Amino acid sequence: MRTLRAVALVLALSGAACGDDNKSPSTPTPTPPGSSLQCSYAVAPSALALAATGSLAKGTLTLSTTGSCSWTAAASAGWLTITPSTGSGSQSLSVVASDNVGIAARTATITVGGQSVAVTQAGSGK
Repeated sequence: MRTLRAVALVLALSGAACGDDNKSPSTPTPTPPGSSLQCSYAVAPSALALAATGSLAKGTLTLSTTGSCSWTAAASAGWLTITPSTGSGSQSLSVVASDNVGIAARTATITVGGQSVAVTQAGSGK
């Protein structure tokens, strides 16, 4: 009787290990060419110094990126406007500051493509 139970157990375990022989083996999906593109970004200059008011209260950033990688630009302060604020590929960005009517200089940070640019705008001195 013990032998019969042992044989039954061996048969049950071997059937479970084999699984369903009618299933086809899974085939890995190939990675499409170019899908492993690694984006990198560089911004110049790394800092902008803007005048308190007028036409000198603006500047230009040059963004360089690999291929046609997408990017977003954002300012840490509402007194800065960046145009364009989104895009893809390398591009020039215009930075315009609203007039600083305060006596003291003010600072903010622009982040584009994961890169930071320090911005300082002079105070009006009045």
